[in-house]
Amino acid sequence: MARINEAMLDAGATGARVVVCTCSTIGGAAEDARGAFRATRIDRAMADKAVTVGRPVLMVAALESTLAPTMALLGSSARRLGVTPEIAALVVKDAWAHFLAGDMPGYVNAIVAAVRKAQAPGGIVVLAQASMAPAAGPLAKLGVTALSSPRLGVEQAVALHGSLSQGFP
Repeated sequence: MARINEAMLDAGATGARVVVCTCSTIGGAAEDARGAFRATRIDRAMADKAVTVGRPVLMVAALESTLAPTMALLGSSARRLGVTPEIAALVVKDAWAHFLAGDMPGYVNAIVAAVRKAQAPGGIVVLAQASMAPAAGPLAKLGVTALSSPRLGVEQAVALHGSLSQGFP
């Protein structure tokens, strides 16, 4: 926790008004950092959107270690926004080997195939790792609404930056 806070403070010391943590595993700790900046996490906007859609949420990860922090994030967003979503988790165990080998088409195909098998009709998919974002396009072609963190997180960070007044948040 101390190292994460220190890293966020170091980033904020550059004069940044918004500091974004891009790691879902440590995002909760990073979001708690306090300084002369607004701390956020890249996946917060995705989680907020997912829990407010009013449909079942399928959280998909390629690594088991991503499940707990992403489930905690979705729970945090749900509590903060006063909603009680139905959330299920799916680990696509064979996908990560493709990613490590640099086989992005294989990685994306493994994710898409697993989601296609597991997703409930009418639900929404949360791609829990930023590396999974390229799967959103092929899933959309199948009629699956899939949310990923990079674009939504950057849009949120830009909006936060624009909304902050001069000085402290």
